[in-house]
Amino acid sequence: MREGFEIGTWHKIIGGKCDEEVVRYMEFTLESWVKLMGSKEALINVDTEDVKEFQLRVPGVSQVDYRYLADLIEGGMAFKRLTNVEERLQILHRMKNINYLLPSIYTLQKDFKYLRLCTDTMKRLLHGKRKIPLTAQVLAYDAFSHKDPIGPDDVFFERLKSLYLYIMQDLVELTGEWPLLEDGEEPPETPFRHPTNWHQLAQNARRLGFESDEIMRLAVTNPDEQVASKALQDARPTAFYEYDESEMQNILCRIVHAFERARARDFTDIESTFTTIGSGEPIARRCGRQYSGAYMRDRWSFDLSAFSRRTSESRDITSLFVRKSVFHAFWRLNEDRDGDEPMLHPEGSSPGPQTRESDQPPEAPATSESTESARRDNDNQREVETAFVGAAKCNISAKVNESREQHLSGST
Repeated sequence: MREGFEIGTWHKIIGGKCDEEVVRYMEFTLESWVKLMGSKEALINVDTEDVKEFQLRVPGVSQVDYRYLADLIEGGMAFKRLTNVEERLQILHRMKNINYLLPSIYTLQKDFKYLRLCTDTMKRLLHGKRKIPLTAQVLAYDAFSHKDPIGPDDVFFERLKSLYLYIMQDLVELTGEWPLLEDGEEPPETPFRHPTNWHQLAQNARRLGFESDEIMRLAVTNPDEQVASKALQDARPTAFYEYDESEMQNILCRIVHAFERARARDFTDIESTFTTIGSGEPIARRCGRQYSGAYMRDRWSFDLSAFSRRTSESRDITSLFVRKSVFHAFWRLNEDRDGDEPMLHPEGSSPGPQTRESDQPPEAPATSESTESARRDNDNQREVETAFVGAAKCNISAKVNESREQHLSGST
């Protein structure tokens, strides 16, 4: 499952400050292949070619994927190390339970490019352009105003997922980075981070219970005035022109008033589906950054409740299902709660300001026994996560050293 390992990408992953998401993806990769093969011991029967053929397919949802993979197994071209006929038949049955795209190290490296845009946007929303040596999830937890100091915080995770979906919905306007171009598509004019989208994101963050100085600044700043002010400066650069200060506010108000005359387009009729009875999303487009057509078509269907419902089997999957599957790998959907790790209470985090009382999660009676149990769970979770990340870093380090040795031996 390490086929396609890219050292340069892993340097970026380690420095990306999105450890929790990457660990969840790696855990999901192991869980998915164990689910397919039946046990960890059976993973010895998986070779490089098997990973190449099975990754990015979802035989439990896509009939096309199931038939393709079943033909490989029945024809003896997949899992050649597994000679027991009954065990090979069991894999055919287990494939029906694979409800998300099968991940791998290769797909993680590609999907990280999409994750990085989302987590960088989250960090900028919470703390602006300041470089803070904490992960995006820890920063979000510190800004969340409904903390549960005892242990797992389901409310935080649900709100965090909702906030990430808002980010995904406006990712181009928030980051200023255009998606991958469709065939024959011309590159657009250089996009920029749009103040209106940042203003709306900050308002949504506050509504979900996240508070920070940067969120407050973005939420109260009038984005139309920012755009109007920039337009005046672009049209008449301050190096050569100046406006009468006494008239400046009046000019801005007139421009903002003109903006307000625009009518919002209706996108309610744009609804993507997770599956199709026609041609599905090509394998090559099932990981990594979105293509522009998929972004424009699917963004209005990013909804946590819709993502959390199990997708019924159909002929094939769409780009929207790909986005759901990638989202599940990084943040986990409630459809499969067994894999959703609890959020640990970060040491040194300070409680944020409280929001409306109606937004408070219901209080559960706490006993000394339940508190101690939760603390033990937290300690165990921390140990598991530390060991998992440590093992991953050791593996990366070994790969780096191996690459260097090969380079040195080749140059001598």
